[in-house]
Amino acid sequence: MARSLRILCVGWGAIASRAAGLMAVHTPEARIVAIAVRDTDKDRADVAPDILRIEHPDDLPPGFVDLVIEAAGQQAVLPWGLVALERAKLFAPLSVGAFAQGNCLARLVAVAQTHDSRIMVPSGAIGGLDALRAMSYAGLEQVTHEVIKPISAWHGTEAEQHVDLDAITQPTVFAQLSAGEAARRYPQSANVCAMVALAGIGLEHTRVRLVADPGASRNSHVITARGPSGEFSIRLDNNALPGNPKSSEMTALSLLRLVEQLSAPLVW
Repeated sequence: MARSLRILCVGWGAIASRAAGLMAVHTPEARIVAIAVRDTDKDRADVAPDILRIEHPDDLPPGFVDLVIEAAGQQAVLPWGLVALERAKLFAPLSVGAFAQGNCLARLVAVAQTHDSRIMVPSGAIGGLDALRAMSYAGLEQVTHEVIKPISAWHGTEAEQHVDLDAITQPTVFAQLSAGEAARRYPQSANVCAMVALAGIGLEHTRVRLVADPGASRNSHVITARGPSGEFSIRLDNNALPGNPKSSEMTALSLLRLVEQLSAPLVW
């Protein structure tokens, strides 16, 4: 028998809205019962009138939800995570780049241990994290992550300081840096690099290459890893999420996958 699951979604943009639509079809036993947004009075056609709207973490009633999903950006991870881990049992942050900031991750883990709750990280735009994590137990010698996106995905980011995006005519590597630095400096476009790093060899040892490709129509990730257990390589070419070229459709699908894992009688 499927388990019921009450969900609070922090943030209500393209990712959250798409994920909610998918859940309604594929995991009806899981239901979004609350959303957290700054403008609680705003009319949202895709939000049912019986869904509770709250603005501040302190407004979350203890025990009201089982799972808190963060889809509002790195700045929301710590304040909402602390409350979620105390008042609900599960916290699923999408903006894992926040873990590269200060002691955010350590504080959340400490609260989870105190309240016997769990942080469950959705796979986002990435696949193969299970294999990468398994390899890490035997040790990893090298992990690289190349992020290749169309020009439009890099507009409005620090990339504009390093390259004339509208002038390039071929794939251009405009930054080579650690995963921690990539997550901090490109919080929307390279946030997922922190996820790969923390599942594998760490924020400072995972090497990242950021690529602007005028011929690309998808958001691509190429991850390679090497260690005593063998070698690993995966490439994902993700379609962009409609209305948000910096994110992938896969990110919304990963939330559905996480909810299925928590509620379905059979988990793959």
